[in-house]
Amino acid sequence: MLIPQESVIAAVVARILSEEGGVVINPGEGYVTRWGQTPSWLMRWRLLSPATIEDAERNYRVWLALSHLDALCTVDDPLCESVIDFAVHSGERVAITALQRALGVVADGVLGPVTEMALIVCARAHIAAQVVAGRLELIHGLIADRPDRYVTFARGWGRRLARQIRRLA
Repeated sequence: MLIPQESVIAAVVARILSEEGGVVINPGEGYVTRWGQTPSWLMRWRLLSPATIEDAERNYRVWLALSHLDALCTVDDPLCESVIDFAVHSGERVAITALQRALGVVADGVLGPVTEMALIVCARAHIAAQVVAGRLELIHGLIADRPDRYVTFARGWGRRLARQIRRLA
């Protein structure tokens, strides 16, 4: 079993909060995002809408534990960063499935004991590169299939992925 490290969780949550910014009104979507936390995400995880950045931090910590993504928080490395950032952007099942495909285990979208064992013995930088590549393919598909909806986000998504690629180098 992997033991998450508090210092890594703190760094991961700080990175999420810096990437996600503050309160964003999405008039086209009809909702407000608070530090990347949408109303549907909050409902799914039974969390309260954050009024402060400290509330948002607590929510992300609970989410990491409930989703078992905290299993990646044994070391603050590109694998931890790439999978968790992918999960924030596209949902934990999508990110965990990409991780499992890269690890060569059954891709069921649940971070359980088989995935954890594979994480213990994997070449983490190589797996991180595979996850980032999978995310790039997903984002490219979204933009190509629905440019009217997603082209607005392309620059920000590209910058995020570029930062992760540079960290891998």
